[in-house]
Amino acid sequence: MSPDDPDAWLELLMARDQALAVRVMEVRRSYAREQFEYGSLERLAKRGVEEGNLRVMRAQAARSLARGAAAGSGGGSGGGADKGEGGAAGAGAEEEGKAGGGAAS
Repeated sequence: MSPDDPDAWLELLMARDQALAVRVMEVRRSYAREQFEYGSLERLAKRGVEEGNLRVMRAQAARSLARGAAAGSGGGSGGGADKGEGGAAGAGAEEEGKAGGGAAS
């Protein structure tokens, strides 16, 4: 039985103590009709959303930092190779531009 299923809980209670289950249903109905505080529910819902969002973002940040730390612990050759390749490609493009520009003039 899930704690999020009050009807299933009431069914179990009804099987064990019918008078108590009926009384619980009467109180529940009365509370919902007359005393339910929608403002409290709204605050609770907003707080739940904020806490949930914060929890998800913290978990993502932790995963991202862990990936970054794992990538950084590889000796640093990966980062240098990327920069070197980009630099070489950039230098090659510059040389081609000069050669192409000279030929077009």
